[in-house]
Amino acid sequence: KQAEEEKLDLLIASRYLRDSHILNWPLSRRIFSKCANYLARTLLQVPVHDYTNGFRLYSKGAAVELVQTCGKLGSGFIALSEILVNLYYRKYAIGEVSTIFVNRIRGESSLSRKEIWNALIGLKRIYQLKKQLSK
Repeated sequence: KQAEEEKLDLLIASRYLRDSHILNWPLSRRIFSKCANYLARTLLQVPVHDYTNGFRLYSKGAAVELVQTCGKLGSGFIALSEILVNLYYRKYAIGEVSTIFVNRIRGESSLSRKEIWNALIGLKRIYQLKKQLSK
């Protein structure tokens, strides 16, 4: 409803808004997520709180734009950040809504040094995309 009322092209269920709650999440994951979001927000300058949450609602126009312009710079956290840069700097309307986030019941996220290194390289590429789009 919020997406429709505010004519948003992307609505993110943000874990880091004031009214949001995170339940059952290991401290190590919480710290990594906060640091990753802080780094992305500092470098990319897209005014949202949660760069890494995949719970998002896209308008049809934004989805078409993503098919044409995204998916070149990485997966996971990097792909979500690439989407934000592509939409924000192409003047699409982006908003956030508070959410209650509960840790998954099965499986764990794996974070290896290689994955972190690849994410940093991807973030550097997205920063270059941001500079190109913001001209």
